[in-house]
Amino acid sequence: MVQQEFDFVACEDVEIQSTDIVYSTYQERFRPCPWYKPYQANGNRVIIEHLTDSDVDTASRIVDGALELRNGNWMWYRESLNYTWVGYNNYQPDRRIDRSFLLLMNKQREHRDRILEDLQPLLSGALYSYVDRGHAIADEDVRDASRDNIYWLWYFNPAWYDRTAFSVVAESWMRSDAYFANPEYPNFKTEVSEKIYKPMAYSHPLIVYGSVDTLSYLRRNGFETFGNLWDEAYDSVPGDSARFQAVSRTVRQAVADHAPGQWDLETQQKIAHNAQRFWDLDLVTERFHAEITRDILEFVS
Repeated sequence: MVQQEFDFVACEDVEIQSTDIVYSTYQERFRPCPWYKPYQANGNRVIIEHLTDSDVDTASRIVDGALELRNGNWMWYRESLNYTWVGYNNYQPDRRIDRSFLLLMNKQREHRDRILEDLQPLLSGALYSYVDRGHAIADEDVRDASRDNIYWLWYFNPAWYDRTAFSVVAESWMRSDAYFANPEYPNFKTEVSEKIYKPMAYSHPLIVYGSVDTLSYLRRNGFETFGNLWDEAYDSVPGDSARFQAVSRTVRQAVADHAPGQWDLETQQKIAHNAQRFWDLDLVTERFHAEITRDILEFVS
């Protein structure tokens, strides 16, 4: 989308002029000699992309003369655009529920180990994965020679969502304690990833093992959460351990009350609203330009 305003070319393909804008990923900042430093010393304006950072609260800012490009809604915009590009927006739910919840975990994390232990009595009735611990969902569509070439970050199997009543999201991080102990960068209060948006895209209610105020963040962005179905008080619990325990209680109660996935009208309307909002490319494009493109233009003007 930013290419509507700028021409992007690889620096090794052109002779960079002093009026050119240099764009770098954030990883370069941690190298002993970031490649963009000589250009910055020569007067080039430098943008360092931090869009994939999980923090939702820190806005773009100037750091050491460079624009640190940030946006807490990037994961929504990126996933909506990418999922549309591969056709996932054509998904129409065909509910044939035989499991209570869907729980997708890949990389090993301490809080995910705890989830596996805490929810163990419920997992036989759920559909779940924890790849780093050796448990994958049996899936005939992908268990072939091409499996290793699948980009799992964006992989989508409709049957996973059609067979389950709701999603239990195990976010990448559950570490708000560090922020409350020292609210300085790089400690973040609320962190989200692409995982939080899959239930929105694929028409599932959700419960989240994540940062404090994750659900509040979703509501600020116009999405619905499901306090009409279960207790969402866990979202405002500041302590990670106490919040974890509160989420587990909510999951256990949700399985007891809602495993069949027979939703009332209010819940159906919330599910439909979330999907419509997630896939609204006009809205995504408008917000992208109003937030991300604007930050770039203000820096370079």
